[in-house]
Amino acid sequence: MYQVGDLIAGYRVLDVLGRGGMGDVYKAAHPRLPRSDALKVLRSGHATDPVFRARFEREADIVAPLHHPNVVTVYDRGVFDGQLWIAMEYVPGIDVARMLAADSPLDPRLACTIVTGVAAGLDAAHRRGIMHRDIKPANILVTPGVGGGPGNTGSLPPEAVKVTDFGIAQVLDEVTNLTGTGITIGTMHYASPEQIEGRRVDARSDIYSLGATAYELLTGAPPFDSPSLHGLMTAHMYHDPPAATSRNGALPTAVDAVLARAMAKNPDDRFPTAGEFADALRDAFDTRQTLVGPGPQPNPGGHQSPSPTASAVPATGYPASSAAHDQPTDPTTRARPGLPPMVSAETLHGWSPAPAAEPARPVRRSAATVVAIGAALALIAGILGAGAAFVSTSAGNLETPNPPDAEVTTTAVELSWDHVDDATSYVVTQNDEVIYSGPDTTFTAPRPIPGTYTYQVAAQDEDGRTSEFSRNSEAVDVFMTWGELQPIADLYHDLVPASPLSTNGFDGMRCWGEDGDLAFKSSKRTVWCTRYLDDEGNDADYQVIVDVYDTPEEARAAADVTAYNLRGTGYTTAQGHTGTLYLSDKQRDQGQAILAHDTGDRAKSVVWVVVPGKPAAAAADLLKRLPI
Repeated sequence: MYQVGDLIAGYRVLDVLGRGGMGDVYKAAHPRLPRSDALKVLRSGHATDPVFRARFEREADIVAPLHHPNVVTVYDRGVFDGQLWIAMEYVPGIDVARMLAADSPLDPRLACTIVTGVAAGLDAAHRRGIMHRDIKPANILVTPGVGGGPGNTGSLPPEAVKVTDFGIAQVLDEVTNLTGTGITIGTMHYASPEQIEGRRVDARSDIYSLGATAYELLTGAPPFDSPSLHGLMTAHMYHDPPAATSRNGALPTAVDAVLARAMAKNPDDRFPTAGEFADALRDAFDTRQTLVGPGPQPNPGGHQSPSPTASAVPATGYPASSAAHDQPTDPTTRARPGLPPMVSAETLHGWSPAPAAEPARPVRRSAATVVAIGAALALIAGILGAGAAFVSTSAGNLETPNPPDAEVTTTAVELSWDHVDDATSYVVTQNDEVIYSGPDTTFTAPRPIPGTYTYQVAAQDEDGRTSEFSRNSEAVDVFMTWGELQPIADLYHDLVPASPLSTNGFDGMRCWGEDGDLAFKSSKRTVWCTRYLDDEGNDADYQVIVDVYDTPEEARAAADVTAYNLRGTGYTTAQGHTGTLYLSDKQRDQGQAILAHDTGDRAKSVVWVVVPGKPAAAAADLLKRLPI
């Protein structure tokens, strides 16, 4: 992890903003322009994992074409010290999860402004075939309006509302190998039923998640809560959300119908666009005196105390708008005549960044029946790890399944478990993460990053009856593997080490992988191997690069482009494989030998040998030694 003052690809680190699922985020000074950017750097532990590298690069590729005032802009990307980085727009302010942790529920006008901004950004992404798939308060950034800053909690309206972290976004109708991430505890509070069940999802899944987020903004708590992961899943799939007005009596009753439609179990019953949901939510406030902040909240004794802002602002209708949701969402340009002055800064709290996000305070909840969100999150890992029972959704439980069998292969973890009588579906967890929900009793889990893992399974029938989670499976150890690039390691097994972290390959080389070509659309997959002169990896002796394609024709075409104006000669390797050899001194500081095989599976590959500071003849001499 970099520290303040460090340089990353020319950017000077000014502050550490946080840690994400795949990398660290820094506030950094631009190398040339007088501005600060947010710099996301892939964590070093994942740098050699081709799947993680592909997923990280994909985040930049997906978001870069999106230019919208409610989406965080991506500026640039690159590689520094073997680590991938993305430069993004720096958004001063706070994420909505921290706002809720400091003071919830939010002022209804602020909540509607946030929902409208997020909806505008989502609609812009959806029109381009892009889904977010992880809409939640923590992924919404808000910059306070005039007067915000230290010592002043800010004022309505906010200066900016932006959607961030498209890290698990997926282009609609595109099939990739990068969607093997499970649904985490934090996401589960907002996940759509189809997302939980592993069914095909589209833009309407984002609308469901935005509806669940709006519910929390207006009530102070997510629509569903449970001390177990499976309890949350069951609620999203089978239960209607409690009426928002039952948790915040100051809300107009029309809000209940709007949120219920946004969170309908059937995607066809939801709003067709996020913008239409935002419009309907604003319209629900038209004739009520609810725009002055949260209404009275019951105290533990059950007596009502007046809201401190209840008489601060007169009743009025909330501004509606028919403006296109591609436009910036500044409510001062959308208000109807007669809108009262914005709520003063004293009625809002939570604009100043907190050290870490805390779950929002529940509103109108019985302590005897509902565990506070913070406690629930803290208990989840222990509950799953110990195999404790999750909350049953109806009388009578199913038989608890036996622990699943888990077997690690080079590309996956193969899981199987016994059928439970009357069960129609199962849920499988990997440590504290749901990785499968469906009817089968087997599942091939995408191979996780290196570590130790245990698995549990629970059963459910069509009536909603559930079992307890099974005991943990036997722990399995996952080591770094080549993943999608395993066929290259198998093809050149005498050259490439068994895993990227190993140095048991030829001549002690260190190797890593890449998937894809940044310059051209191709099927190329690459393993890079470097022989270093020192243990620190600062001085390279030579490199061997293996590019593999889907077909021999594609490999030959790539070799022809690379070897343009070079004369090829017939060549036979030390292991008897034939091909065409090209020698190149085009790069002044290095000699290159390029070998295109012409027989067998190797015909789909091109092998490069690169020797820094020496001519191509030195690369040709080294090629004679390679076990290829």
